[in-house]
Amino acid sequence: GAGVFPYDRPERATSSVQAAIDAVYPDAENPSTVEVAAGTYDETAKKIFLNTSCRHVFVLKPVRIVGEDRETTHFDFATWSSLALGGFHLAHPQATLSGVRISNCLGGKDGWQENASALDVIAGCATNVSVSGSKIEATHTMPLVVVRAKGVLEDSFVGDNAVVYKVGYTGWGRNVMGVYVNGGTVRRTAVCRNIPGAGYTDKFSVIGMRVTGATAHVSDCLIEGNLYNGGTWTSMSAAGLYQENGLVERCIVQCNTNALTTAAAKSAGGVYFGGGTLRNCLIAGNVSRYKATVDVGAATAKLTMINCTVVDNVASDTASAGVGGVVSADHSYVSYATVENCIFHNNKLGGVEVDLPTGMNRIDLTISNTRFAEAADYPSAGNLADDPQLRTSRKRKYTLRPSSPCIDAGADLDWTRDDRDLAGQPRWVGRAV
Repeated sequence: GAGVFPYDRPERATSSVQAAIDAVYPDAENPSTVEVAAGTYDETAKKIFLNTSCRHVFVLKPVRIVGEDRETTHFDFATWSSLALGGFHLAHPQATLSGVRISNCLGGKDGWQENASALDVIAGCATNVSVSGSKIEATHTMPLVVVRAKGVLEDSFVGDNAVVYKVGYTGWGRNVMGVYVNGGTVRRTAVCRNIPGAGYTDKFSVIGMRVTGATAHVSDCLIEGNLYNGGTWTSMSAAGLYQENGLVERCIVQCNTNALTTAAAKSAGGVYFGGGTLRNCLIAGNVSRYKATVDVGAATAKLTMINCTVVDNVASDTASAGVGGVVSADHSYVSYATVENCIFHNNKLGGVEVDLPTGMNRIDLTISNTRFAEAADYPSAGNLADDPQLRTSRKRKYTLRPSSPCIDAGADLDWTRDDRDLAGQPRWVGRAV
């Protein structure tokens, strides 16, 4: 368009989304809509509030930003700045962003690991958004997406992003590369194939997704193919999912690789689990070059892993023989940890399927109604060591055969009658779980 205010017709449209947002005066009862045609857009990063952080697009009022299609409506924020974070900033309960792709967002400064570089959903909803195709050049790599307590991310894709550290600088990771769920809601979203550059990535805790905050809720998501391919620091917890609190349910965490071999690191391939509830999830085909596929860490809050299947994972255990486990408690104690109604099977490990080192306080770690190789260690808790008889066909992979000893062998809890499994089917079929 000609860029003629108030940009109310196609022929008068502006090429700046921020200008269009600034031109509307909606209220809570009558949100405005900004339609974005197919094309490639850039915006000039601007400072906000009283600090030095910058964004490209601010949405601080009830505005719906609707792209034509997330593959063809593309925001390419390619300019690097030592001050800027960049991307979209949603900060109103009725603000929405949909149908766009965001790529090549900025890095940031040390100490900004709680902020997003591509999409910060403080309040409102981002739906059908793709954060992908980035080759991020920066000294500090922040989370691509942050979803806070009043924010929602749904039906979106965060993947195929890579970090190329700025020439002449040492690269540093901060927090998580993919999605940081800080009390918010994420559903039906894929976080796949994110890869940081090799180097001194000192403060990455996970590549795929980090979940914290009691109100955090992640459901029906795919976390797949994320790779941590090296570095020299020891704060790396997992390549796939790092859960500290909240609820993660009906998610698939598969084919993530943690190549860090530093002994002091937690170094899980699939999941590092420090708190909250993980249920009805599939954890499969993940690789850890040092330790566990699912690492249960020391935590003061109760953590529960229930109705999960952990299968076909690999812990190479190249640095310390006999330590790697699918569920590995590598600390002196685990407080209030519960593993129930789970299946661990065919995991290729340097150690055992459930690894509790000498001195572990087993009183605080409850494993019940679960299939794993060391079930004889818990003979009174309904655990099984028998083959669970999982299907191997592609369409029904990891579901139970009719003859499986795990059928009707789970514990029945108050909420399981109404619960749904990973496929969306009732969890309670027949006499029991």
